[in-house]
Amino acid sequence: SVQRETHGGLEFTIVDLSAAGDNPAGILGAMVPAGDVTWFFKLSGPAATLAAAKPAFLEFLQTVHPATP
Repeated sequence: SVQRETHGGLEFTIVDLSAAGDNPAGILGAMVPAGDVTWFFKLSGPAATLAAAKPAFLEFLQTVHPATP
């Protein structure tokens, strides 16, 4: 799934990828363009672990802000 959010003047694209199978795993990530750079944040691991960590990951993203000169 893909969701887009705005926090602190930054636009976040949050991606939640998971795979099925005997050992389901996935990636939870965010891409954040900030001026001339793009920041990437990523968690990867077992699907159950990512599902448990997702609320904390989304809360962390709300603390990201552009650097001040």
